[in-house]
Amino acid sequence: MLAMTLFQSDLNDRQSIPEWVTTFLCILFSVLWAVTGLPHLLSVEYFCLAIGAALGLYVVIRNLALLSSSKSASLCCIAILFIWIVSHLFFIGRNYQLQLLELQSIWKRALLGSIFALGLGLSIVRSSNPSKKWQIIFAGLFLPTVIFYIKYIASIILPFWGIEVPEPLRLYSCFAEFYVPKITYVFFCLPCMAVAIGALVRGLKTPTFSLKKILFLAFLIISIFGLFLLENIKNGFAYGVILLMIAIAVILRNKTFYLGFFKSAVLIVCVVILSILIYKNIEKNDSWKSFYYDLKVSIKENPFSPNSYLVTGEYPINERGVTVQPANYARFSWGIAAINLISKNPLGYGLVHASFGHLIQEVYPDSKLSQSHSGWLDLTLGIGIPGVLLLLIGGVLAIKNSQNLAGSWNNFGLLFLGSMILLAITTEVSQKNYVNTFIWCIAFVCGLGIGANNPAEVAEIGTS
Repeated sequence: MLAMTLFQSDLNDRQSIPEWVTTFLCILFSVLWAVTGLPHLLSVEYFCLAIGAALGLYVVIRNLALLSSSKSASLCCIAILFIWIVSHLFFIGRNYQLQLLELQSIWKRALLGSIFALGLGLSIVRSSNPSKKWQIIFAGLFLPTVIFYIKYIASIILPFWGIEVPEPLRLYSCFAEFYVPKITYVFFCLPCMAVAIGALVRGLKTPTFSLKKILFLAFLIISIFGLFLLENIKNGFAYGVILLMIAIAVILRNKTFYLGFFKSAVLIVCVVILSILIYKNIEKNDSWKSFYYDLKVSIKENPFSPNSYLVTGEYPINERGVTVQPANYARFSWGIAAINLISKNPLGYGLVHASFGHLIQEVYPDSKLSQSHSGWLDLTLGIGIPGVLLLLIGGVLAIKNSQNLAGSWNNFGLLFLGSMILLAITTEVSQKNYVNTFIWCIAFVCGLGIGANNPAEVAEIGTS
């Protein structure tokens, strides 16, 4: 009994985890967030995951008593998910070889990342200087945007000076050796935008929130919208607008915001700039103009009928008398097809990536489709309804438990994970780099929530 008491006392000591360990884990997170999804950096990703998992395991062992609390329910969901995936491989799956390859790749990275991220979350909450850790994590979230603009500026300045742009610094609009998919920018940039918007809304409730911080956060938000415009990423724009609308609704509903003349002027200028960017995106894409009409066609049409695109390979005509926009039609029609397939395959085909394509080929062998354009539908077809439910329940519980934290970390879980859950509705993230990252992000927020039994005082964003 005495030994257990001493052990419990040691676990409750905020200094039980050396500060350098927590700081190093935060740096590893930032590096991972920056390099995951970029070409030819897999070795860097594995190095960070391996070192992070080793340090994370050390932190978890030092905090084992905390894992017995009710707040670890979200962690249990993730653990059961891994058991489900292994069981699916041997007893349910329909493509053993490809599932085994995914187990050795996607799920191995998800496991290593979960151990690392759990330790990271636990160590941050129990740190003696959490404000510094927040700054490192937030800087890491913004790194993918910084990398994009470095490439963008290099593509303009270097040719002006007569210097050929190196391949790693080039921005490609189609598949190439160093091509970065639009999905990557949405997945790794939208969470930063969500956290920045949340920090701005939270800061406006405080009379001491400075104009400098408002300008800083507004710059981050506008720069990410700018990225989406330059890369013509409609998904990113749509979800960014949704996040802004939610923020505006919160501001209008809450009467405790402190807005002086200069702060109001800055916010109005930012709204004008964002409105211009949104208008440019709408003007640039005909798909927005025919969105409603293409939706009506997709809903009326049976994707498995003899006249459908799956059979004829030709896109239908909408009410305006023009061919539907492929981007709109694909998301609507393939989504309906995916829901139909889920009803017939509730336990899943077995693959994180391209289960939709394999199941479609069972009906139409000549089909070239691989995904339904919805991350959640594709993932449900892959790991089944039980697997997706475990993932969603784990994520929701992690968000709920992390709401007790103070300062900047208070709504971090909601904004961070919530934006990922949102973007997966119409973004093809059911593949490597995204699913494994989402899983260890849940473990990260879970660690924050479990450690919140003794929440530390966290400084607001921008505090040095």
